[in-house]
Amino acid sequence: NLATATGNELNLKNTLLNGQCFNWVQAKTVPLTKNRLKLKEQRFIGVLNGNVVLLSQCYSEIQQLRGEHLHLTTVRYKCLNAAKTDTEKQDRVGQDLHAYFQLDESLEERYKHWGKQCPRVASICACLPGLRVVRQDP
Repeated sequence: NLATATGNELNLKNTLLNGQCFNWVQAKTVPLTKNRLKLKEQRFIGVLNGNVVLLSQCYSEIQQLRGEHLHLTTVRYKCLNAAKTDTEKQDRVGQDLHAYFQLDESLEERYKHWGKQCPRVASICACLPGLRVVRQDP
């Protein structure tokens, strides 16, 4: 797993399809059912540092006690040009993805800070949860 977080921290669709990167293609969305919970899985295929990578993100809406909805997401990755047993290469791809999505930064904290500075930015952030600026070569 690359990350387990709310969709506010990393949303693959919002990040990869917003026009900032062109090396990712969205594959077919797959409906899943686990423990009677209906999920959807979005998949993306791209190239990162010479590796062909499959990213997938499962999401669902869960009703919380106070009536709020929480989007839970799990982002998984798989290096398609490495054997499953090549754990060193798989781990390196995970580190590359971590840096690419800048996951050391709390996006929710950034959104709060930016939103305090500008109400327009706050409304944009609310519409695009989990949108990250990716770290890539110019």
